[in-house]
Amino acid sequence: MVVSNSINQMYEEMKSWRQDLHSIPEIGLEEYETSKYIKSKLSEFNIEMDKSGGGNIIQAAAAGIEVALLTTCFGLIVGIPAFMAFNYFSSVINGFVLHRSI
Repeated sequence: MVVSNSINQMYEEMKSWRQDLHSIPEIGLEEYETSKYIKSKLSEFNIEMDKSGGGNIIQAAAAGIEVALLTTCFGLIVGIPAFMAFNYFSSVINGFVLHRSI
């Protein structure tokens, strides 16, 4: 496969990225050196960064993840009862149809 071959060709480089990132001990949503490293790698690949935020990448991602988790939670709160109601009404209708066909 083309993708597998290109990944295999970049294996050593990706391994060095992992080792570089693990050599930067940062915790607590204050990953400034990690953010600089990721920004430099993205710029090597000619990927534009949004510089308007001013914060680091981890904080920006955390905000997005929070929104995604809340959206998922509310979707489940609405979806599960709707699914249960659908199954109930489907069984009632199927029972009615089966009873009428006998």
